[in-house]
Amino acid sequence: MLRILALVLAGTLLAATAPRNAAAQEARGMWIEFGLAPGWARLACDICDAGRSMGVAGHVGLGGQVSRRVRLGAELDGWTSSADGVPERIISGGVVAHWRPTPGGPLRLQGGLAYVTYRVDDNVDVVSASGIGPLLGAAVDWPVSDRLRIGPYATLVIGTIGGQVSFNGAEVQDAANLNLLHLGITATWR
Repeated sequence: MLRILALVLAGTLLAATAPRNAAAQEARGMWIEFGLAPGWARLACDICDAGRSMGVAGHVGLGGQVSRRVRLGAELDGWTSSADGVPERIISGGVVAHWRPTPGGPLRLQGGLAYVTYRVDDNVDVVSASGIGPLLGAAVDWPVSDRLRIGPYATLVIGTIGGQVSFNGAEVQDAANLNLLHLGITATWR
């Protein structure tokens, strides 16, 4: 599963940097993005507590601009919380496409596919889960300079396809739904 995700990611990055015609080359270029936010996460399954925990979330993205409206890349999202003194974390990695309805405008929508993992460890027992699903988001970012844009963003990652839950390494359920929502500030450099 991770090999397939790595191959899709490599293909996306290669496609994003492939040569194009002269008109498209004006908009071409690499970008990197960082975001930091409060985040809410949940692991839902038949034997899980489906409450939403609040913690600290963030993301980093990297890719290439393929036109004035579209860019492709990869994104890594993370979340951590220590509610009741027990550390929990969610990490997701996936491929994304960003689309601007108006070239150079502030609104940007994103969609993609991500592999999501969850882990909680109280130094006695470990519960872990994983799944694949959509990565959706939106941002409103304004130019601060020729190369830097800053603004608010929202990202939702859902891992439900092929989801499973393990307790101390043994699979206990073959259906899980992982959710991560974060709302914060993002900075994009290109």
